[in-house]
Amino acid sequence: MTVPVGPAGTVMASYIRKDDKTTNNQDAQQWALGYSQALSKRTSAYVAYAKIKNKNGAGYTVGNNTEVGSGDKAFNVGMRHSF
Repeated sequence: MTVPVGPAGTVMASYIRKDDKTTNNQDAQQWALGYSQALSKRTSAYVAYAKIKNKNGAGYTVGNNTEVGSGDKAFNVGMRHSF
């Protein structure tokens, strides 16, 4: 979901749920919240935070984090430019 804020900002939110249908029942839920600010017509800066909750030993991680067990959250700051 994205929601415009003011003339140049956008709040971003997402929710993902993994329903593991195997006998292990290793479900997971992830939520994320972020903000993007347009700096010009083609450039924006952003900040975002995501957290995942694993159940029954599930080893899912946030984004491209590879640390199973400790990769359950991520904080991103960056700039995007469209060419």
